[in-house]
Amino acid sequence: MRIVWLFFMAKKKLGLTKLGRPARSPALPTSKQLNGLSIENTIVGGFPLHLVKSSTPSERVVVYLHGGGYVQPIAKQHWDLIGKIARETSSTVFVPRYGLASRHDVDDALGFLELVRKDVARLGLPVVIAGDSAGGGLALTIAQQSSWQQMTKRLILIAPWVDSEWSYEDFGLYESRDPWLLSQSLRYIAIVWSNRGDYKRVEVSPLRGDMRGLPPTSIYVGDYDLLYQDSLALKEKLDSAGVQNTLHLEPGALHVYPLIPSPEGVRGQASILKEISEIAG
Repeated sequence: MRIVWLFFMAKKKLGLTKLGRPARSPALPTSKQLNGLSIENTIVGGFPLHLVKSSTPSERVVVYLHGGGYVQPIAKQHWDLIGKIARETSSTVFVPRYGLASRHDVDDALGFLELVRKDVARLGLPVVIAGDSAGGGLALTIAQQSSWQQMTKRLILIAPWVDSEWSYEDFGLYESRDPWLLSQSLRYIAIVWSNRGDYKRVEVSPLRGDMRGLPPTSIYVGDYDLLYQDSLALKEKLDSAGVQNTLHLEPGALHVYPLIPSPEGVRGQASILKEISEIAG
């Protein structure tokens, strides 16, 4: 992972790291990623929804919310993990492709996900909510809703973006280490995404929300990640609320490290797959 860090830090120093760059086209799953799997593509409430599953009977549902800072669509790395979840955990994976800023906002996403929730509920299976980065923040937001809490057995957050305040005393250290994320860009996106000009809105910054009633929660984060300190703060809030939780801290790892093809990423993915496989009705 050190080589990956050096490469992207060089790009950052050259001013080439721009999260808000024009959105690329959404990645489509390859035949290799879907090997042994089926995929059903539908439109729900005007947004794409994919259902990925293996030929074996599904034992649970995983709702996976992809990251991308609310401005970038689903990527190849997301499909890599989604395929492994479906193939190795006997799960049906719901992949909602929510609308992106600035054309869409958090209210559009929440309306879409409520329709998805109703489809999930009809299957009558235990539910895992998972997401990375911005998708991790959105995963925490819906997990704080009572309707989702009634059927969700586990919450898995990969380097979740859960606030944009970053008033920590040594925050500059973690921002300087992170080769991808820039706090100023993220805060601006959060303001736009909020639909109210307020990045502190709890649906956009769920670190400020109520943790009571959340299912057992896992957080995966490295300490070369701008969002690292918020993950520590989230764990403290979960502890205070009496929520069972586990912080998987990978020293030296980058943002969303379980999605990166590296020894750290392999360990992170193996842990995620194990946690999902343990969920029973």
